[in-house]
Amino acid sequence: MIDFAAAVSHGGIVLWSHQFDHDFGGGDGRRTRELLNKLIKTVILEERGVDQHATVDGVNFKWNVMHPIGATMYVMYQGIQNIQSLNDLLLTTSDLFFKKVKKHHGVNYDWVTESIDFNFDEDFSSVLYGLSVSSSKSSPPTDAATQPNRHGTKGESTKKHEKTKRTWNIKDTVSKQDMDELDFSTDKDKEPRTDVTTRGVDDVPDENSSGGNKLLRFYRSAKGKIASILPFGGDASRSKDAADKGTSGLLDSFSNLVLKYAGNMVLDEAAIADPLKELRMRLNSKNVASDISTMICDSVSAGLVGMKTEALTSVAATVRQAVEDSVRRILTPKEPINLIQNITEANAKGDIYSVLFLGVNGVGKSTSLAKVAYLLKCNGFKVLLIACDTFRSGAVEQLKIHSEKLGVELFERGYGRDPAAICNEGMKYGRANDFNVVLVDTAGRMQDNEPLMAALSKLVQVNNPDLLLFVGEALVGNDAVDQLRKFNNAIQRISESNPDMAHRKIDGIILTKFDTVDDKVGAALSMCYITGQPIVFVGTGQTYINLSKLEIKDVVAALTK
Repeated sequence: MIDFAAAVSHGGIVLWSHQFDHDFGGGDGRRTRELLNKLIKTVILEERGVDQHATVDGVNFKWNVMHPIGATMYVMYQGIQNIQSLNDLLLTTSDLFFKKVKKHHGVNYDWVTESIDFNFDEDFSSVLYGLSVSSSKSSPPTDAATQPNRHGTKGESTKKHEKTKRTWNIKDTVSKQDMDELDFSTDKDKEPRTDVTTRGVDDVPDENSSGGNKLLRFYRSAKGKIASILPFGGDASRSKDAADKGTSGLLDSFSNLVLKYAGNMVLDEAAIADPLKELRMRLNSKNVASDISTMICDSVSAGLVGMKTEALTSVAATVRQAVEDSVRRILTPKEPINLIQNITEANAKGDIYSVLFLGVNGVGKSTSLAKVAYLLKCNGFKVLLIACDTFRSGAVEQLKIHSEKLGVELFERGYGRDPAAICNEGMKYGRANDFNVVLVDTAGRMQDNEPLMAALSKLVQVNNPDLLLFVGEALVGNDAVDQLRKFNNAIQRISESNPDMAHRKIDGIILTKFDTVDDKVGAALSMCYITGQPIVFVGTGQTYINLSKLEIKDVVAALTK
């Protein structure tokens, strides 16, 4: 049924693991560990596991978060499996693992740094076997002897129930017998139903009345105080939903109110629905693509369900913190790009470092290239610009002006020629003349222009630059998703003819016009989520010095405030 299972702490410590298919793991389990690490790195940390299921390199994973002990139970399998059985397996084994930890380690908060002192292999295998047996027993029988005869068993009367004739003639008087004959209700013998309503939260007796007491006065006082601290500008009337639906009365309603806003509440989907909806709308208003904000919030919801809020922390504050953490993880580079270091390392090996700039029309590729050239020249590198935009009139002249102002050399062959060939010649020229780095300018192209996208694929395949930088505007919203996906697809299409470049994709992003968007910085989140790659630079003005690193904490604050 499954090939591998493991319990891993949220800090990355493998608490328990078991390999069922030893051939798959390569004997030593290295393959399974690599896949699990890739799952955590590319799916879970980037908030892509909305339904707690993902496929990594053709291998399927499902998992369940064990919030009380800060760990996650994973199972790995191949092919098609019964999803319900896998869910039952994860829930049962997670609960059993939690109980074992609680029994053997008690309140020792450092247990996660120690090896567990109980054997969980047999417990897991027992649950797995039990589920497989129950699954086989629950399948419907197919033996004809066990199926009821549609036409009745032998000896039974197959004669149809004779239909009672109805009288449709109009009568001047109607007798009780006539009424009984026309009464076809099935509840004639049942007691009449009595609807019982419960008192709502606001239907509280006056404290001055005979039913009033100190508890009611305390309730009203607390209700007013809680209303003053509700997040998102809400009021205490939101807490009425639970009371209107429930029948527990005043005390249960008050308990729910306290738990919701004072902490120590186990979260479910209903409790976090409203705060998540408001945060999703807030992300959309900050220029985050709508489908991206939905996926992020769905992933946050899946991670929060079953978790207990901290003391004196409201549900809304807990949800907001979870969304902030999610946004921060998405924006934080998994493999930071240090351009200066990369060039230095390439030069130490006797090679030249190449950077290719790509993107749609009019986003500022040439200007961004010039800013990067200025940065590299200031750091002592010998820079060569290569003009591969042979499509747009004036593109070569624009780059020539930049090269003259910066005092760097330009390699160009005019218009109408193959950009891939020009780039190849320019890189050969750079190596022959001891340049440290070459910056390649390309033609802007819309993502739906197939001929130009094919030319881009050829340019990357022939020259295989060290770094592919996508240049996009900070002003774009939903269109950023479509742009990046189609540019990535064009680059990944190279693998059809060159398997060695199967994993080639956009390496980083430059966001232009970042100084014009105020707090609507959602494009940064959308682009990072789509590519899984970092934002290397942001353009903050018209001069060469207006190139900065992305301040992640400022973006997180702008998106969630």
